[in-house]
Amino acid sequence: MPPSILLRQTQQFAHYNQWANQRIYAAAGKLPAAIYHAERPSFFGSLHATLNHVLVGDSVWFGRFTAT
Repeated sequence: MPPSILLRQTQQFAHYNQWANQRIYAAAGKLPAAIYHAERPSFFGSLHATLNHVLVGDSVWFGRFTAT
């Protein structure tokens, strides 16, 4: 795959990630704290824990991309 195509695809994925994160964090920010932290039958147990997982994952990948 030519480098220019790979770069363009990587940029598209980054823009999508930013767009999706803005939407999900904005929606979560409107929830009462009790609902946001409530235990849920999900893999991470709550919305808070799920979003923490997303944040940590994004941070790890950002570190890899920026070599920090």
